[in-house]
Amino acid sequence: MRIEGLGEKRVEQLIKAGLISTPADLYSLSRDELLNLPNTKEKMADSLISQISGSKGRPISKVILGLSIKHVGESAAGLIADRYGTLSAALEAKLEELSQLEGVGEAIAGSFVEYVQSSFGRSQIERLIAAGVGTSVAPLVGNSVLSGRSYVVTGTISNMTREEVEARLRQLGAKVTSSVSSATTALIAGAAPGASKVGKAQKLGVEILTEEDLESLLAD
Repeated sequence: MRIEGLGEKRVEQLIKAGLISTPADLYSLSRDELLNLPNTKEKMADSLISQISGSKGRPISKVILGLSIKHVGESAAGLIADRYGTLSAALEAKLEELSQLEGVGEAIAGSFVEYVQSSFGRSQIERLIAAGVGTSVAPLVGNSVLSGRSYVVTGTISNMTREEVEARLRQLGAKVTSSVSSATTALIAGAAPGASKVGKAQKLGVEILTEEDLESLLAD
């Protein structure tokens, strides 16, 4: 999980000090522990504690991604988050059910289920839940024209990261997957799009949207 003020050097410092070893450990850090670290002033410690606390309300997809589960990237994390809504519900994920989710498949589903069923994975998620992380579902926009639609994003989008585009689409009720299929409503293609995705969209007759189309879509 990306947290402002918690860069690579700071994480290394916390690990070397024995204060953290997993993402869940971040939520038990105290101000005094941070102040005992070299080159850490009160203002810096207070800011970091505030940023960590604020991260509790982040979308569950970001939390799942931050667990660094094998095969589970941004797109898969978003799909799993959309399916289960909260970390508590995700703990009960079943292989057969998850593997049938479009855009997930057996490898991703197997890796995720193995993690949540392991004693380590389950304990980490339970600690996050106890800290108030991933317990609320981001509300979808009611009566959205994107409800029931499925999109794939490829290429570079100006002024927005792909993650931001996908998050916005999900907020509007759309499903976002990593691969084009006959069930895909449209492929959103930015600069330097993936040739295989564009080719498959053309073959299946899936509409290909430009950045301008995306702007209109998100403005609806």
